[in-house]
Amino acid sequence: MARNLEELSLAVADVENIFFEAMLAGYVCVDKVKTKDMPGMPGYKFTEFVDSDFCVKDIWCKSSGFTSIWYKGTLIWTMHYGGQYPKECINFLKEALLTSYQARVFNGGRGPSHYNAMYNEHTKHLIAHKKYRYVNNILPGSDFTSFAGKEYICSHFQEEHVIFGWHYYFGGLV
Repeated sequence: MARNLEELSLAVADVENIFFEAMLAGYVCVDKVKTKDMPGMPGYKFTEFVDSDFCVKDIWCKSSGFTSIWYKGTLIWTMHYGGQYPKECINFLKEALLTSYQARVFNGGRGPSHYNAMYNEHTKHLIAHKKYRYVNNILPGSDFTSFAGKEYICSHFQEEHVIFGWHYYFGGLV
């Protein structure tokens, strides 16, 4: 069980900064991120980010998993997520997540409240995505220390929105 951050001489902002650094170097990374098989957990993959006394692990299988932040061997923060996303939505999901991580805006560890853009390699500009819209409903009062919510990807330009995939998520300091 983690001691409080004061006992570890840490500020919440320090831990949040490590979260963003790790996320930008992990799953959403533009370059091919190096994933590893999780020992003892068939089908699970993980990425690991180490910076000084911090270690961040993101562990997942298909569309569920968890992210944990350790400081000097002590677990101090965790996020759990689960749901389902079809393979064709994954790049769009990564774009939405990347938007929040680059801006260093914490929205439950996920993407912005709404996102419908995509990066056009040819024009080098963001344009409206023709098919998808990302929505993140974080519970009121949530912050880096305690949060929960639901995100989903739905159809963009239709009267009746079709949900293609979703995740519930929750976490915070331990």
